[in-house]
Amino acid sequence: VDALTATASAGGTLTWYGTSAAGGNPSASAPTPLISDGTSTYYVSQTVNGCESERAPLTVTIKAGLEPAINIVKNELCPGETTKISTQDFETVTWKDLSGGTYNDLTLKAPTFTAGNVTQTKTYEIQVDVESNGCTGSNTAEITVYPTPIVELSDPAAVCSGESTSLTATVTSTPSTGGTYTWSTNVSGTSETSATYGETESGTVTYDYMSVKGCKAAQASKEVTIKPTPSAPTTVSFSKCLNTSSESLDNYV
Repeated sequence: VDALTATASAGGTLTWYGTSAAGGNPSASAPTPLISDGTSTYYVSQTVNGCESERAPLTVTIKAGLEPAINIVKNELCPGETTKISTQDFETVTWKDLSGGTYNDLTLKAPTFTAGNVTQTKTYEIQVDVESNGCTGSNTAEITVYPTPIVELSDPAAVCSGESTSLTATVTSTPSTGGTYTWSTNVSGTSETSATYGETESGTVTYDYMSVKGCKAAQASKEVTIKPTPSAPTTVSFSKCLNTSSESLDNYV
């Protein structure tokens, strides 16, 4: 904070009395206000031709720097997920752009933030800068973005009608535990990583997965081929005399 200033009349000299409206210690040097919140009044007189004037008040207001709060509805997101971010009502608000997502408007008091795509868990620092009545301030907070889980299903073996075939699910997710899974209803003996298909006709098996953070994988699916049971062969009955030469039954099928 700079020292106080006042303007004397031509040929006059200034005398400062600090914050004393009466009495006090006169000084030819202007005081420097204390750096603290609030309003203070200082007093100064001028002397011209040996005569001193009344003291003139000089009011000084020290305004504290602004301290914006950042409120985040949800600070753990999946790629493409949105959340509301807000701060108090200042004259100007500017949110700092960042690579981890986008705002619908960087100058709104309460913008919508959309998380970007990530291949591994990342924590981003968001920042808001504000200004009101000539004072400025800023604050930061964090948002964590989790990657979309990836699911792969094994290729099931083609089997004959009446037989069963198994499928295996491989899930890549962060966190790796605590997620929920759903197999299609045409399989049995299901676990998070395996299921058995025992239908009599070919069909499609699907698998859905959502991480404990609410991030959903793209649905995985596989076609299962059930080979039909062939019809019994056509045969021709025959009779032979005893002691005649034998021949293969293949001749009668």
